[in-house]
Parts: sequence; C-alpha cells; structure tokens
Amino acid sequence: MDRTESPGILPDFLIEKNSGGRIERSICCIETVAAITEDIVRRIEHYSLMLSGKDIAVLERILAVPTGTDTKLVPRGYSILHLPVPRPA
Repeated sequence: MDRTESPGILPDFLIEKNSGGRIERSICCIETVAAITEDIVRRIEHYSLMLSGKDIAVLERILAVPTGTDTKLVPRGYSILHLPVPRPA
C-alpha cells in the first residue's frame, strides 16, 4: 500500500484526472462551522500530503463553507466556495 492508498485519508470529495502518465487531483472539504480553525487547515494539508506523491499532484484545495463562515485562517492558494444557508420554511 502506498501513501495514496492509506485507509481513512480521504477528503469529502476527490477529483482526479490522468494527464499523460501523471495524476492531477483536486480535494474538496466541506465544513459546517462558524469559523475555520488551525486544526481544520492542518487536516486539509495532511490530506494534500497523503494524496500526493511521485507523479501525483494536488493542484487545488477547495474548502466549501456556509456563507458567513470566518475564513481568515485559510491560507492563500485555497479556493473557498461559499454555500448559501437555507432559510427556515
């Protein structure tokens, strides 16, 4: 088993493309919290490390959060997807 096959090391979504003998990946994590913490960022960085390797690159880290979530601790280079919060019926 190599690093990319470690059980339990998966983000919420993993998008993968084979590009000329090289694998390109984007990872997406969904967080329904009021603020992104350092622990959340560390976990996403851990996913990136564990899901990359020789000829395997993580090109994008996507963080999906409810609109209004405090994302000031999210490092540069992340894509932040703000999801609308449903209104009560």
